[in-house]
Amino acid sequence: MKLLATLLLFCTPLAAEAGKVTVPIDIGVGPAAQIWTGPIAQDQTVHTGLAISAAAVLDQKFLKKNRKLIPKQYRRQITQMNEIRIGHLLVPDTLIISPKRDNTGMYGITWSPLSLSTPLTQGPVRLDASADLLLTYTFIHSDSDAIGNTHFLRPGLGLGSKLEFPLGGPFRFSISWRSALYVPQQVGGGLDELGPVAEGDLTQSIWHVGQAAAQLHYRFPFSTHL
Repeated sequence: MKLLATLLLFCTPLAAEAGKVTVPIDIGVGPAAQIWTGPIAQDQTVHTGLAISAAAVLDQKFLKKNRKLIPKQYRRQITQMNEIRIGHLLVPDTLIISPKRDNTGMYGITWSPLSLSTPLTQGPVRLDASADLLLTYTFIHSDSDAIGNTHFLRPGLGLGSKLEFPLGGPFRFSISWRSALYVPQQVGGGLDELGPVAEGDLTQSIWHVGQAAAQLHYRFPFSTHL
């Protein structure tokens, strides 16, 4: 739980004197495939991108060893968690890099300023369910009259799952799926155009993006002073 960990471990006065700690940093990168709703999917079903992740991983061993760094009122709750991952707001979630193959291409970026995940399994193989707040900007350019050019800029909510398993040593591998629901934006329209929502017709609006991704993860120790 990125936000909870950040607030409790770094933004709250610590219960002990500052000291040096070493935490594993997990860096993940890999291909992503996206399906955009409406006319975009009708013209070209799959668009490509790059999924990125970077987080400090605090497992039970670390939490118990450094329990004095956690405020007393939260100590029991935090030390019972299986794992906490702390991301960074400036690291993007996805880079959208999809040149034209038919009529439509797009380039953009997605951030996830808040991500909450719940492990569904215990052990080295990890299955998570997650909910993410998203912010996406994408420039969509198309030779199709039904699409045209669109500057898509919308907040959204992502719901998904990820399966992650060790490969040996510092390497891990994950596959994931996320359904992102956005405030609808008219295809070919401006940032202030929602599309024909009043009539219940979202076929000309961008409101959902499905994303499948595979990532190779590398973990390394990082020392810092708290």
